[in-house]
Amino acid sequence: MLGLIIGAVALIPVGFGGGCGVKGWKDGAEVALAVCAKEKVESRNAILVAANANCATDIEGVRKGVSVVVFQVEEWERAASAAMKAADVQVARHALDTGQFGTI
Repeated sequence: MLGLIIGAVALIPVGFGGGCGVKGWKDGAEVALAVCAKEKVESRNAILVAANANCATDIEGVRKGVSVVVFQVEEWERAASAAMKAADVQVARHALDTGQFGTI
């Protein structure tokens, strides 16, 4: 009976040691998985940061392009307005010169 008690007492540290060893292995595996996941996230983040920088550059280019188009349209509008004023003056002169002022 004493031998059985001594055997049981001797197996307790072995059991706890094995459990601690398995827990340490499991914790190590979880840390390795977390590190791997972190590296994937950092890699994806680097890709997204680069893409975001490209988008900012593209947006700035589009803004500059739109401002050029808007400026050109404003120039055309000013030229068209001036041409219409000049045409109105010519029509009025022609109407007065031909005596058709009242028939228009």
